Formats: sequence, C-alpha cells, structure tokens
Amino acid sequence: MKKIIIILTTLIISANVFSQVNNCCPQFSLRQMGNIMPCQGDSTCMKDPHPGGGNPTYGGIEIITACKNSAQTYYVFPNLPGFTYSWTVTGGTPTSFTGNPAIITWGNGTNGTIQVIISDSSGNCRDTITRKVCLLNSPVAAFTVAPSTTVCAGQTPIIFTNTSTGATTWSWNFGDGTGSILQNPPPHMYNTPGTYTVLLTVTNSSGGGGANGGESRCGCSDTASVVITVITGTGPSIVSSCKKMLCPLDTATYCVTSGCAPFNWTVNGGIIINNTGNCITVKWNLLPPVILPASVSVTTGCGGVCGNAATLNVPVLWNNMPINGPNPVCVGAAGTYSLPVMPGTFYTWTVSGGGGTIVGPNQNTASINVQWNGPAGPATITCTYNNPYSGCSGSSTKPVNVLNRFLASGPSPACTGTPVNYTSNANANWVISPATGYTVGSLLNVSGISVNWTTAGNYTITATPTPAIFCNPNAV
Repeated sequence: MKKIIIILTTLIISANVFSQVNNCCPQFSLRQMGNIMPCQGDSTCMKDPHPGGGNPTYGGIEIITACKNSAQTYYVFPNLPGFTYSWTVTGGTPTSFTGNPAIITWGNGTNGTIQVIISDSSGNCRDTITRKVCLLNSPVAAFTVAPSTTVCAGQTPIIFTNTSTGATTWSWNFGDGTGSILQNPPPHMYNTPGTYTVLLTVTNSSGGGGANGGESRCGCSDTASVVITVITGTGPSIVSSCKKMLCPLDTATYCVTSGCAPFNWTVNGGIIINNTGNCITVKWNLLPPVILPASVSVTTGCGGVCGNAATLNVPVLWNNMPINGPNPVCVGAAGTYSLPVMPGTFYTWTVSGGGGTIVGPNQNTASINVQWNGPAGPATITCTYNNPYSGCSGSSTKPVNVLNRFLASGPSPACTGTPVNYTSNANANWVISPATGYTVGSLLNVSGISVNWTTAGNYTITATPTPAIFCNPNAV
C-alpha cells in the first residue's frame, strides 16, 4: 500500500546550525545501520532528488528510509569523546534520548523525523542534524505448529503453517541444520531428542533477498520463532518394504513395529489394497494428495510415553505437483517459485510471458527466482522433472498474472491557501481524511484532483483505482 502523507504548515523551517571556534569542530553526519531501500516500482519513499546527489529530499530536508514497527540503529559520525548527543524523534520511540548511537523503534505511521543536537562540554562546538524518515510497509511473520510443540523423536512430524501477512519471500530455519524457502514447508521430523528453535523470516522484498536470489535486498523483513521440545520415549514406528522414490500407481507395504491391536491406518495420497492388521499394502494413486507429501499413519491400541501414533512420509514423484509462489505479481517485482524437494530428482524450469526472467540457476534445483520485467499480462511457469533411479517423471505448470502497479503522487508538505494537484496513473476514487480542512477543485472519480488546503494539519489521501486492474488495491 502506497501512502501520501500531507503535512501542512504556513512556514517550513529546516535547521542545521553549526558554531565553530578556532576551527575545532568536525563535520558531523547521521548514519543508519543497514541499507533499507524501497523495491523497484514502489514510489512510497521516492521524493525529490537531492540537488547534489545522495539521499532524496522531502520539503528541502534529506530523507532516509526505515521499516514500520521495527527497531533501527542510528549513530552520529564521528563519535567523539567530550560531546553530548540529544535526540528528538517523532513517529518512533528511542530507547534513550541521549548518547550515541540511538536505537529507535518506529511506529505504524508513514513517516517520522530525527533531530540530534551535538555539542561539546565547553559549548563552543554545536551542530544540529535533521532528517525526515520515510517508513515502508512491513510484513508480519507468524506461523502455527501442529500437533504440538512437544513431540517424540523420530515418530511425530510437525506441520508448520505459515500465517504471515504482507510477505513475498519466506525463509525457514528448523534449528537442526535444515530449512526451507517454501511458503508452507512439508511436515518436518526431528529424529534426535533436544530443544530446537524454529525461525521464520519473511520479507516483502521484490528482489532475490540475498544468497538465494542473487540480488540486493529491498523492502522490509520480520521474524517469528517457536521452541520445539523433542523427547525420548517408546511408541510405534512404521517401516516400509520400499526404500526408493515411488512413482504413481506403485505399491508398497508398511508395517508397525510395536503396539497392540486395534491398528487403525490412514493414507494420504493412496488407497489401502490389503490390510493384515499390523501391516498394509498401499497403491499410490495418479493424482497428488491434497497436502504434500504423501504419508502413512497408524494408531495402535497401546503405547508408551510418546503415545500410540506414528506417521511416515512417503516420497512419491507425482505428476503436476502444485508450484508454490506468488500470484498475482507487480511489474518490476520478483518472486520465488518452488516444488517439493525430491531426492535424486532433476528439475528444469522455463518461464514465458510477463517479461519473466529466471535469476540464477534453473536446472537441478527445486526452486527458482523470477524477475517480472513486464509488460503486464498473463505468464506461465513450467517445470519438468524426472528421477533416473525410479524411472518416473512429471511436469507442473503455474499461471501467473503480471499486473501494473497503481501509483499516486503529489506534493508533501504543502502550504495553506495554494491549490496543489495530486495525480494517479489511472482513474480513481479519491478520499481525504479527515474530511474537513480543505476544498476540492475537481471531481473525485478522475486520475487527478486539485486540493486547496485551508487548515494546517496532517491529512491522508487514498486513491482507489477504477476498475481494479492493478496488483495493489490502492495508493495512500
């Protein structure tokens, strides 16, 4: 969501006061830890270019970029002994109003300001640095765990369900040296007792997001975590007669090694063609299961500390496995698309339409990163795969709708008494909040409006495209 925040005053004053005695004062500058940049096509923080290069300006004051609802570190350079640093912040909360560096937790507004006053103990050297801060939308990382955060080693796979919002890339760390970049990873089994911290890092980056994508990071990120406790105990386990990758219509036998009757079996992705109680024979169907991977589960009439149930994930190389990845996407954005990782399987990816370009490898990898360069229109991602050892193969296709981004722009801050224009790249419905303090000089269902601000204050303009044929619902 793109936001235009209107700050109205009858006079705008920017101070950068510098007092020097005997040429003893250094030139101070404000620096931000980490490089946070808007993604391509996101004009939220694209303001007036700085006349001498460097950071853009916002009403004549340089702006820097940060993420909403996140902590960011700022420091004054050089950090010299004998100087004091006094911080004034709007739109965020610093951990301390003095000292260097300062850690600021930003709120959920669209912008903020930083002012830091630097002075020495004698009072002869004094400098004031003022910066506008444009706040980018941040994703929110969240996930659920089933059946429990306490499981038995080697017996109960855990299902992690992603409930994050506003994200385009996902990175899982299961705490045992393994991970996944799927939005919803396959059920994960812990085979060794212990305590594991699961981390989910999400971004709204339109680039590759580091090592996996091969592009510089943009946008914002968030992290969620949960602790999994894996205990030792006795319980049933399932063994299979077949250790290789299976093909659709293959059959295999599965037996429970412990427990007592009754034995209740369930299968995901196949049908039971023979049941002797503690053993079953399964025929794996042509169609992939609703939830990958395929699995066999059993409950018994008795069990130990770790219960009376067990599940075994079964590798079946289905045809037309669903490709995971974002749809629709914006022109200029990028996304990660993936299939389940099947051991010993070779993958070949192709992309057509939407100006899609695969960034990085596209063979023998279960996931790819695609940059959508446009023009807008329908696109298709196809992957063919085969497993030489089992002799089975398949192909999957995912349609992707590549759409233009809806943009709106206009001056901010603005002055009272002078009409200013706000425009968008398509017809839109325009709403200004609060509803008083201005007059509108044109209709609200056009690609631009003229506003005469009569009362100073903070206003939000929301433009909603008509018709809604863009990748974002509105621009604010």
